[in-house]
Amino acid sequence: MPDFLFSLKPPLSTEKKASCLIEVFKGGEFQHSYHIPFQRIYSALQDLVTSGRLVWEKKPLVVDFFTKGKIEGEMALFGSRKILIEKAAFIGRGPPHFLITPPFLYFFDLQVDFVDLKPSPKGEIIAYLPELHLKDSLGGFAQLFFEGPEKERMMWEKDLLEVGYQKRGIEYFCSPTICRKALVFLLECGWTIKDYFQKRLVLLGEPTLELSSHHRQFLLKGEFGTHGVRIEDIKSFFHPLNEHQVALLPPKYDKLLTLEGELVSGGIRFKTHQMQEIEELQTLPIEIHESAREIIVPKKTFIPSSFVGQLRPYQQTGVDWLSHLYRLNLGGILADEMGLGKTVQVLAFLSTLIHGPHLIVVPATLLFNWQLEIKRFLPHAKVNVYHGTQRMLENPSIVLTSYGMLKRDHAVLKTIEWETVSLDEAQMIKNEKTQAATAARSLKAHFRLSITGTPIENRRRDLESQFHFLHLAPTVSSSFFLLRRKKEEVAKDLPPKIEQVIWLEMGPKEQDYYETFHASARSSLLKKVSLEGESKHRMEILETILRLRQLCCHPSLTPFLHDVPDILGSKMEVLLMDIEEAIEEGRKVLIYSQFTQMLTLLGNTFKERGWNFCQLTGETKNRGNVVEIFQGGKIPLFLLSLKAGGVGLNLTVADTVILYEPWWNRAVENQAIDRAHRIGQQKRVLVKRYLLKNTIEEKIEELKEKKQKLLDDLFEASEEELMTLLR
Repeated sequence: MPDFLFSLKPPLSTEKKASCLIEVFKGGEFQHSYHIPFQRIYSALQDLVTSGRLVWEKKPLVVDFFTKGKIEGEMALFGSRKILIEKAAFIGRGPPHFLITPPFLYFFDLQVDFVDLKPSPKGEIIAYLPELHLKDSLGGFAQLFFEGPEKERMMWEKDLLEVGYQKRGIEYFCSPTICRKALVFLLECGWTIKDYFQKRLVLLGEPTLELSSHHRQFLLKGEFGTHGVRIEDIKSFFHPLNEHQVALLPPKYDKLLTLEGELVSGGIRFKTHQMQEIEELQTLPIEIHESAREIIVPKKTFIPSSFVGQLRPYQQTGVDWLSHLYRLNLGGILADEMGLGKTVQVLAFLSTLIHGPHLIVVPATLLFNWQLEIKRFLPHAKVNVYHGTQRMLENPSIVLTSYGMLKRDHAVLKTIEWETVSLDEAQMIKNEKTQAATAARSLKAHFRLSITGTPIENRRRDLESQFHFLHLAPTVSSSFFLLRRKKEEVAKDLPPKIEQVIWLEMGPKEQDYYETFHASARSSLLKKVSLEGESKHRMEILETILRLRQLCCHPSLTPFLHDVPDILGSKMEVLLMDIEEAIEEGRKVLIYSQFTQMLTLLGNTFKERGWNFCQLTGETKNRGNVVEIFQGGKIPLFLLSLKAGGVGLNLTVADTVILYEPWWNRAVENQAIDRAHRIGQQKRVLVKRYLLKNTIEEKIEELKEKKQKLLDDLFEASEEELMTLLR
């Protein structure tokens, strides 16, 4: 550097050029020299310092752009730090003026005529700087080295403690969760840090990342320009650079270490089914080429006139998502909350496809409902219901079948090259070892889709079978393959749902029946189990639970009680009062019970009171007619069994739902509730659950709370947390 202020320093050279000489070395060998005008030295240093390779007399140099100083006599003041100017290794004329005292380069905030500087009244002051030596490979333990006054040491120690280190004897400890963040901060402040092997720690700067695509495969390229480190070469948080330096990877780039792509020459390669990796990369500064953007971002799908209906904006988004997966030869799970129109989205998607055929597998009770929906939205589609004794496949565009027929005739169905296969209520294959799940996986299809409002019912593994059906790894954790929207998020005009739990107490006679049976059965079972073990009496235990649940509904449901007096029971008494009030207010009510005997008892009671009602159980053959009568007529009451009436039906004329007794699974109850609380509902929906205190129903409710926590964990937080439970 030939340009010195001659009043304080002798020149190294007789050159008088107003410039700074920068010499470039590579591998210890001289490469180039550059003259940079002093007017541009500030901006030049800003660019050069990010490389971490700026050296003064073979020692790394840190540029402080923030603590600009002033002159007092021959002292340079930088905050609380004082430096005798004559002791500086180098003084730059500027503008701006700067001063080098290794390992720092400081700038002054004023233009100074150094020729007129006066001697310092306080004499010479030496600036001491700290060094932090890491004592383990992760940087959790460290020692602070400082040769200056104790007062200044305490100042540096304070900085160390503020970033998260704790003093432990002569060493300092920092939790591994924040250690690297603390080291990054200290490096940015100019600290000298050496690793466990006494190599100097430097900071990797911003990487340049590029994502492109070719033949439906992604290629991620990039390097940390500061040190020329390629992303595919980074194997740990501390990356060796040479025999003297090791680079620290800032925590915000940790994702680059966990990428599960294929290491290739020039980058990391991903396939389309690894889309979750690409999604997570987008949180980093990355240049996405148009070739990759076309794969990542779904396009607006044109809905042809063959689809007769109007999609809501979120439903159009769902069709766009389905079409995007179809183009990529990938499958997915449409897991919108019940009532948001999953069937409509699937039919709109099918209307966009030129080729067929399409297979839709549904529970047998929903075959009629799907027929109606197809007739409504795709009136010109050729539909074949493959069910019952008359099972033929005559070149239809859409084939509807049940899970029972899939198991029975899978040898026939798997020979057909289906364009799409969709499983409605796909939780039916949650056990991958069942015949239905095995048969579904054996089907040949270009595109596979699971449709469910409850992708998990009981176990965390419920989704695995669906991912196997989609031919995706069950560890996939990406919203790219699963679309889940909730009512409050997308259907702002949907009326609110109000849920009430009505806790009741048994009447004296009911309680006597219940406690007598409970005490007798419990005593008998405890003796048998203690002698022979629980497994040998499993059926007796289950039957006892069943009888207790029946007693909670009504004593007459239990076969061992004879000559039961004519009593209503607590639940029925409250139910009749609620129904009477609802009828007076012009409301329409759904009453659910899993016991058909209870539904019959209620029906007989309704007849005695002159109330008109519909009834649907698993034995009902004309399901479609019954639903149409209730939906289109003036009948106010609908008795339904929880299993037969809780799935797939659209009962939006009802605005009151009563669950007469609890079921073991909250998801099944919610399915029943959402027959009324769904798109098309114009009123507020009132839900009442009847529960008896101090009975087995209270214990069932406690068990359901544990299951409900599992469901809440899945669906209340994001699409990046659902996919992590499978892991």
